[in-house]
Amino acid sequence: MRWLALALSTLPFSAAAEITGASYVEPTTVYGHNAIEGGEYTFLRVELGGDAALIRYDDAVFEDSAPRLVDFDMDGTPEALTVVSDFDQGARVQIFDLVDGAVVPVASNAPIWPKSCAF
Repeated sequence: MRWLALALSTLPFSAAAEITGASYVEPTTVYGHNAIEGGEYTFLRVELGGDAALIRYDDAVFEDSAPRLVDFDMDGTPEALTVVSDFDQGARVQIFDLVDGAVVPVASNAPIWPKSCAF
């Protein structure tokens, strides 16, 4: 799976930066699952104080109503919890964090249901 992070400011971000917000942007219908009506997006926007990064996948979309901020690693700063739906493998939970000045995926589960499966 290929992903791309785009900085909306200078990169890398400050070592003191932390994730302060997250949202999905640019609605899309390319995945076509419609598990949540209007809930498929091209980009994840991660806010870092006054800066932001955009993340997108070449072969997946973000599929949910909104990302959530949760301190999974209990370091005192939040990570962004997302749902990523891969075109061939289905949906998975993906966590993003700020590592060495870049917003990167740091953990995920295996896809929960292949898109190609039918009831």
